[in-house]
Amino acid sequence: MTILIKQARVYPISSTILPSADVLVKDGLIHEVAPSIPEQPEMTVIDGTGCHLLPGLIDAHTHVGLYDEGTGWAGNDANETVEALTPHVRALDGVNPLDVGFKDAIAFGVTSVQVMPGSANIIGGTTTVLKTHGKNVEKMIVRETAGLKIALGENPKRVHSHSNNDSITRMGIMGLLREAFYHASRSDRKEHPRIAPIIAALNREIPVRIHAHRADDILTAVRFAREFDLDLRIEHCTEGHLIADDLSGQNLKVSVGPTMTRRSKIELKNKTWATYGILNNHGIEVSITTDHPYVPIQYLNVCAALAVREGLSEEKALEGITLNPARSLGVDHRIGSIEVGKDADLVLWSHHPFHFEARPLLTMIDGKIIHKK
Repeated sequence: MTILIKQARVYPISSTILPSADVLVKDGLIHEVAPSIPEQPEMTVIDGTGCHLLPGLIDAHTHVGLYDEGTGWAGNDANETVEALTPHVRALDGVNPLDVGFKDAIAFGVTSVQVMPGSANIIGGTTTVLKTHGKNVEKMIVRETAGLKIALGENPKRVHSHSNNDSITRMGIMGLLREAFYHASRSDRKEHPRIAPIIAALNREIPVRIHAHRADDILTAVRFAREFDLDLRIEHCTEGHLIADDLSGQNLKVSVGPTMTRRSKIELKNKTWATYGILNNHGIEVSITTDHPYVPIQYLNVCAALAVREGLSEEKALEGITLNPARSLGVDHRIGSIEVGKDADLVLWSHHPFHFEARPLLTMIDGKIIHKK
């Protein structure tokens, strides 16, 4: 199918905004971007005059399809809490692609997500990157294994402490984590399901994605990654603004959020929308996340707009929901910007996506119009 979108305001993200341009989509890919592309009889032509064309939004930290909305306990498959260390479990195996969260994502311009195990366990399992359209999760995969989920702080302490006399501490969490990586590095069973994901992280084939809210937990994650020479991503980074000087210069990629929620636990007491701008100003690459379902995924653009209100530049906020998450997830060769040869995941907005009236008029995934208003 060949689709021509004409005379939209185009935001390539990887280059300067084009005030009025055409984008040609062919065979699922972006085929051409130019000031004017001649119409041909075989083309489906869409008038983008007065509209804003962006790459599909990407949420780098979600549990969409693992917390099946509206089903309660029966649809909660995000945390395998029978033990504290579960490197062998895969988010991919728990995703319900018919979860309404995927439908909401499409309707509000989110075309790709990273689905992660929850943060109840010290090692929670492996993550996956999916397109948001499909009925068979195997056909939605962008990157089958995108990281190894690790969690520090309150969540594993709470879940795996059974009483005042039977509790796990931050010391214990790090002891178990180091022990797991030490034993994996010396194991002669490299293909064992419990060993292989850790070996992949040790070989830097996948990053470790470490859940850390509190400043000391964030720095512990940095220290642990340095100790084992790991490719590190910080998930949440809630108090990152308090230690931005310490994080600067370390080539870090972080996902910040969910910020549009209440301070529901102690380690969220210093949560602020200013974190995004402060981290960015210290040279840290920031992805903006909803952590769906904690903030519903349809509000990803709203979260980015609020970050702009509190000091993040508009340009960096757009990168934070497109190209930055694509780079963090290792899929920027396919998605995250409007460039020739990349997947035709495009969203035509009624207004700039940070405007309070903005709505996607059209959402395209792999060159197919999935949503149209």
